Amino acid sequence: MSTEDFKEKIYGPYGECWKILKILQHVGEGGFKCEDADKYWKAVEEYEEKYKGNNFADFMYRNVLLHADNIIVRMNEGEK
Repeated sequence: MSTEDFKEKIYGPYGECWKILKILQHVGEGGFKCEDADKYWKAVEEYEEKYKGNNFADFMYRNVLLHADNIIVRMNEGEK
């Protein structure tokens, strides 16, 4: 894979996934505020659509984004 292909197919989806996860940074106590949940799931849906057909992005979607909210909320609750 060329450097350009790697940036497009791996680095781009990875970086965007990280930005979406950042929405969850402070959620926890009492779970999501409705606007946080709406913002997160809207971004997740846009990510899925944007990277349709990209196997790496699909992996990140299925294994990270679809489960991260519960995990990060529990981690934040444990810190309090």
